[in-house]
Amino acid sequence: MEVTVDPRRAAVLALHWQVNVIKPEGFFGSLLSEPVARSGVVQRAARFHESVRAAGVPVIFTRFTVPVGEGGLVRNTEFMKAVGDAQEAFRPDAAGDLALTTAGCLTAEQALTLLRCPSSDVVAS
Repeated sequence: MEVTVDPRRAAVLALHWQVNVIKPEGFFGSLLSEPVARSGVVQRAARFHESVRAAGVPVIFTRFTVPVGEGGLVRNTEFMKAVGDAQEAFRPDAAGDLALTTAGCLTAEQALTLLRCPSSDVVAS
């Protein structure tokens, strides 16, 4: 099945490609890094990102962060309670919160703002 995408009206959001989520040294490393590595998802995602960029579709990398004061963090699961308890590891300048790309990174709020603006420039690709 072939799909035609208008790159002027499309974008790929790449969520949670950050040290805390998929690397062994990250906050959730002991839980997530091994299954992520075993699944091959990083390599498949990298190939996908390369192919859509080649087609002219922007790839916007976002990351999960917790600002001082918790922002709008909702501790509604054990997973999110753990994040809240260790929120310093998820500050925008924390080593574990770094995105695993050199392509640039937006917060989810910035990405949503960009996507709502029909005349916006590509700020991360």
